[in-house]
Amino acid sequence: MADVTSQQIQQDWENREFIEILSESIKNIAKFLNNFDMSCRGKLAKLDEKLTLMEQKVEYIEARVCENFMNIITYVDVVNE
Repeated sequence: MADVTSQQIQQDWENREFIEILSESIKNIAKFLNNFDMSCRGKLAKLDEKLTLMEQKVEYIEARVCENFMNIITYVDVVNE
């Protein structure tokens, strides 16, 4: 009887130890994922800012090209008259 009780106690301690290790591992994984998430969000925000700036520059260049093209067409029309 004492031997069975001793084995049960030993098994209980081993189970608790395993659960503790598993819990710590899950906490570490969650911490890593949260840090990774925050890092990615920051990097994506910076990329979004850069992309927005580039889009604005492209729109400006497109407008200038169209303006110059229209000026050339107007000039050609005036010269040909």
